[in-house]
Amino acid sequence: MTMYSSRRQFIKLGMFFGISVMIGRLPDAHALEVYSGPSPLDWMSPDGKARYRWDALRKVTGQKTFARDFRARDLSGWPKEQAHAFFIKATRADRIFEGVDLSLLGPKLQPDRLVLHEELFGDGVTVPQPESLAAGFYGKNFLVPKGQTPPLIGHPVALLVYHDFDRFEAAKRMLRFAQDVVKYGAATGPNTPPNYGAARYVRIGGDTPASSSVYSPMQDAIIWGAFDGNNPVWPPESPTGVFVPTSVMLKQRGGGGVRDPLTVARETYEPMRRGMDAAADIEKAIEAARKDESKLVLDRSGFSQSIDPCALEADNGNAWYDAKTRTLHLIVGAQSPYEVARVAALMVKDNKRFPVETIKLLSGTTVGYGSKDHSLFPFYAIATCFYGDGLPVRLANDRYEQFQLGIKRHSVEMDVTIVADRKSGKFEILKVFYKFNGGGRANFSFSVAQVGATAAQSIYYFPKSDLTTVALATPAVEAGSMRGYGTLQAMSITELMVDELAVELGMDQIELRRRNALQAGFENTQGAQPLGELNNIEMLDLAAKHPLWVNREKAKADFDKANPGKRYGVGFAQVQKDYGTGADTSALALEFDADGKVRMRHCVQEIGTGATTAQQVIVRDMLGKAPDFVEFGVAEFAELPMVSNWEPYSTTQEQQDEFQKNPYWVPFMLPAMSASNSAYFIGFGTRQAARFLFEHALWPAARAIWSEGPAGGQIVSARMTLSDLRV
Repeated sequence: MTMYSSRRQFIKLGMFFGISVMIGRLPDAHALEVYSGPSPLDWMSPDGKARYRWDALRKVTGQKTFARDFRARDLSGWPKEQAHAFFIKATRADRIFEGVDLSLLGPKLQPDRLVLHEELFGDGVTVPQPESLAAGFYGKNFLVPKGQTPPLIGHPVALLVYHDFDRFEAAKRMLRFAQDVVKYGAATGPNTPPNYGAARYVRIGGDTPASSSVYSPMQDAIIWGAFDGNNPVWPPESPTGVFVPTSVMLKQRGGGGVRDPLTVARETYEPMRRGMDAAADIEKAIEAARKDESKLVLDRSGFSQSIDPCALEADNGNAWYDAKTRTLHLIVGAQSPYEVARVAALMVKDNKRFPVETIKLLSGTTVGYGSKDHSLFPFYAIATCFYGDGLPVRLANDRYEQFQLGIKRHSVEMDVTIVADRKSGKFEILKVFYKFNGGGRANFSFSVAQVGATAAQSIYYFPKSDLTTVALATPAVEAGSMRGYGTLQAMSITELMVDELAVELGMDQIELRRRNALQAGFENTQGAQPLGELNNIEMLDLAAKHPLWVNREKAKADFDKANPGKRYGVGFAQVQKDYGTGADTSALALEFDADGKVRMRHCVQEIGTGATTAQQVIVRDMLGKAPDFVEFGVAEFAELPMVSNWEPYSTTQEQQDEFQKNPYWVPFMLPAMSASNSAYFIGFGTRQAARFLFEHALWPAARAIWSEGPAGGQIVSARMTLSDLRV
């Protein structure tokens, strides 16, 4: 496999469950320039600053960049004919589904294949259930079984496959708003899965911000909750009782564990009980502050509605099952192609009706921001292709369908209390209760809820805090890991309340933030001590001196006077979001040849954040030039002989034994593509690779050249170190 991929070359990844999985880039001549091969440098100015994004001109001039732009005829080796499919979806989630009536279509627009749950189930085409994710992460069924109530609004109940586009489009338009196509039976009320989890983070600090906590989640325990209906239930008072925190069973990003929940419950029961005592002490302190004139207690409630991310590229997939070669071909818009391939292999590994030996996955630049992070849609596309009668089947949401079916940002109900000292302006207590609406599939809901709660402090230090968060199952469309991952909702209300506190205290909003800013060594609400330079105070000082802020009152008065009926204002907010999952990695290969041509192969996948541009700018900053040849979305590096079982949060004896047998074993290899990964972890890897070349290739070569000649060459008279060098 050469670096310069042709239309039908793939990067072989290895084997999952005995299935060969291969991943490649979009096989198009234009895409070669976008994704790999010689890289034009007109996007970068001579001073090394990016004039615009690396892929900007190609995108705005209409060259194919998204998976949804491709049809079977565009893909070498695929059939030239293309089938199309769409879903009929449930618009009610409180009545039994009894079937569909397609008589409205008449005889000419009937689908070539009508697929219901019973056929899928009989053929062994079922929703994948990866052990590394929460139970029911992707839901229970692709289609609603007859006789059952849909678990969420918008859940597909039937799949219609057409061999030609014209009939497909006509039927789709005819059925879109038809009222009597889906047949419902008796009213049952919601049929949602169990609630997804409840957690509580309680901290009582020490004598100083840097002192060890009296109680904290890191030092003692996170308090896990069960449910009585939709109300969280915390560990009981009885010292002999055993509280089984179902939430610790969740094996997902950012939260939960993978050990036996009963064992965890027994081990953490006493620490959790002490945490509940600490929470009771905090509540007493809040009530005492309400009666103390020297304290300011601010209680506020907020609500953030369910939001569609409105990504430019709606969910889509085009899949072809080649029964002769037992090969599954798939092109899909996804943030993490490797995860799609891995779960796809799990989905088809035991299927006798449609045996699969090889999966060939193509991926392209997408616009994700969380909307395509662990989405069920690629697996819907796979399930659909088995019913194309040998043709590739395209399943692609339009904007209306994306609102019906696409992953949403969580709706959140928020109750927040902040206690501050009136004289000093110092914050004393933060208490929150967040109720995240996760919809009818688990996805990352509980993890998002946990991250939202742990980010509630924003940039501030609170001596005492009690942060409660729950993720509820409802009939709403599923919610998942949108950009911000729960923190946008939580931090927004915190910032609004800080502004309100400043007005009440008669203090400048930036000055109040400065007095309460978290500094290196201070313990946060989890009891962790951020190290390094946070620079919160430095950023606040710079903002306070900005003319926009300094002159805001005069500018407002002048504008309001000159523009009756309009209002002008300047606001300020400063936040810091947690980042990382504990399983963040990076992989790339960076090299140059004797002609000075720089080549880079990189794992980063473009999801709309400009990561492919940023990684090249990093190389230019470190080595003096951007890469001449690039390839992104790479999933195999022959230079790295590591192996993994992809269980980063597990510490089983089996894994420890594996590491002893194989020093190249690692818990995780390739990263998920989220917005912060490219800026932090992936960018760190790129800098380290460039630095290594700088220190161990360029510098030794330069030193050797400068040492040539009489008496040790030019370098003899100079005192030069690495820190003196510029490329």
